[in-house]
Amino acid sequence: VKNAFGNVAVSGVTGRIDLANESGEVRVEGCGGELRLANSFGAVRVTNFKGPADLHNESGEVRAENIAGRTDIHNSFNDVHFAKIGGPLAVTSESAGVAGTDVSGDCRISASFKSIDVRGVSGKLDVRGESSAVTIDNVGKDAVIESTFNPVKATNIKGGLRITSQSAAVTADAIEGDAWIKSSFQTITVSHVKGRLTVEGDSSSVDIRDIEGDASVKSSFNAVTAAGIGGALEVTSQSAKVIAADVKKNATITTSFNGVEARRIGGSLKVKGESASVLAEDIGGAIDIKNSFNNVVLRQTSGSITVTGESSSVDVEQVKALPPGSVIDIKTSFNPIRVTLPPNTEIQGTARSEFGRIRSDFPVFLTDSTDRGAQSVSFGGGKSGVTIKLEGSADITIKKQ
Repeated sequence: VKNAFGNVAVSGVTGRIDLANESGEVRVEGCGGELRLANSFGAVRVTNFKGPADLHNESGEVRAENIAGRTDIHNSFNDVHFAKIGGPLAVTSESAGVAGTDVSGDCRISASFKSIDVRGVSGKLDVRGESSAVTIDNVGKDAVIESTFNPVKATNIKGGLRITSQSAAVTADAIEGDAWIKSSFQTITVSHVKGRLTVEGDSSSVDIRDIEGDASVKSSFNAVTAAGIGGALEVTSQSAKVIAADVKKNATITTSFNGVEARRIGGSLKVKGESASVLAEDIGGAIDIKNSFNNVVLRQTSGSITVTGESSSVDVEQVKALPPGSVIDIKTSFNPIRVTLPPNTEIQGTARSEFGRIRSDFPVFLTDSTDRGAQSVSFGGGKSGVTIKLEGSADITIKKQ
């Protein structure tokens, strides 16, 4: 059929169907075989078609429902709706929204400037949306999303997930594979990932929770929160507060000009904080802290402690365990060092203050100092137990808890 300036309706036809229409509506119902349809400036609706369908509609809406075969849709300036596609689906739309459900195969969507909403894809899903809000749910295999300037939400992905966005909020939940997410200037929220998670957020606040594998976050200028990490955690941030909790393995955190809080870390903890305060509680392994101009507070630790601070006060409290051979090495300036240890701890080593006083509940031996005004003491004389090395320019206190 070739037609213009009128409507076309086809029903109950089985075989090859080739429709060319202009400036009218086209409707195909209850047909089968192979469909090729080209239209413009009017709505297209295809329902209950048994076979592949190729639909082109310039400046017109497209609705495709219950298509039992491969489906290709091209249109512009009006929305695309689809449901119950029995094979692979490809949609290319310009300046139009795309929404649909139930695709039995891979699905590829390319659209711009309006929302994309796809739910229930048995195969892979690939979405390209320029300035489009994107929502996807219940994807049977991997999902890939590229979008800009509008929110992205991905849930219930049976494979892996990859999101590349710009200036957009991103939400991802229930991902059974690995997840890789990149965005900027808006919040990134990720939860319930069974694989590894990688997040890159330029000037984004980041919140990740319940990640079974390792997690890596790179961000700047906004807070990073990580909780319930089944593997190791690595956070590299700038001018941002970082909160980490319930990490089963090691945690490594780098930030500046804001605080770091780490709680219930199963492995070791390493923090590099420029002009950043550090609070660490219930750490299962060794601790290595480098910071400046803000306090360091360590509680309920279970391994060796190394702190290198500049103009930072350092407090070690409520130590849970110090295995034999552990080392407490703390060096700072212009602020006090306070260390509280279990009363039966066997210690050895030294403490030295350039300008302050040294107070100790443990026996000490005075040590001659070549620097006028400096005070130095040593602990113990054996080679077993815990080795202490404390060095600062203000008061140093060693207490029994």
